[in-house]
Amino acid sequence: YGVVGTPTLDDTADVILDGQFQTVTGLPGLTAAIAASDEGPLCLSRKAFTFAQRRRPTPADACFLTDLRDKARTQSIAELWREVGRNPAFRTRRIEVKP
Repeated sequence: YGVVGTPTLDDTADVILDGQFQTVTGLPGLTAAIAASDEGPLCLSRKAFTFAQRRRPTPADACFLTDLRDKARTQSIAELWREVGRNPAFRTRRIEVKP
C-alpha cells in the first residue's frame, strides 16, 4: 500500500494530581507523576489493603496504611504486596465460610 513512514503519536496528556494540572508524556511520565503525587501512593495502598483484607480500612488501620503509603512511594509493587502479606491483620484475619 505504499506506506513510507508511520505518523508520530502524541502521547502527552494533561492530568489532575493533587488538585493540580500536570502535563505528562507517555506511560513512564504518567507513572512517575502518579508515584510522586500524594494521592497515587495513598490510593494504591488503600486498594491493596481492601483487596487483601476484603474490607475497607478503618481508623485502626491508619498506621499500617501510612507505612504502606510510604513504601508505595519508594518500593516496587511486589514489595508493597509482600508488606501487605506481612501485616499481622492479614495473617490472622477471619473469613466466614457459608455452608
